[in-house]
Amino acid sequence: MADKETARMAGDYEIMQSFRMGGTTMLIGYNPGDTTYMTCYQDYDFLGNERFSEAIGSESYVEIMDVFL
Repeated sequence: MADKETARMAGDYEIMQSFRMGGTTMLIGYNPGDTTYMTCYQDYDFLGNERFSEAIGSESYVEIMDVFL
């Protein structure tokens, strides 16, 4: 994984992959503290604050990739 100084984070999850679809970005992340993966959408409110919606977490990488793809 990337250095903590350069890593993109979503809460406790380090972002491993992202891609933009229209006005939102789909993320997949990994939390090394409890070895879970998550996928969610990222967008911004009118003040420029990040929002993470429709988040799903699992210990199974395969399950998260099934949702991500």
